[in-house]
Amino acid sequence: MSNKTNYTEACNNFEKIYEEAIRTREPVVVNREGAESVSVIPTAELNSIIETAYLFQSPENAARLLAIPL
Repeated sequence: MSNKTNYTEACNNFEKIYEEAIRTREPVVVNREGAESVSVIPTAELNSIIETAYLFQSPENAARLLAIPL
């Protein structure tokens, strides 16, 4: 589960939030009243998610990736 903080706390302690995201490899969700939340996530993790989504776009590739070897 991701950690959460508010916008003001994130602004005041960005270094701490940055280090936490790197250390835990988990997103830190930043909430702002009346606005959409954002997440601080390590770039390598984001790239991995994007690559996985790309690989699963093809039904054939998705089936191959999900195949359980016997």
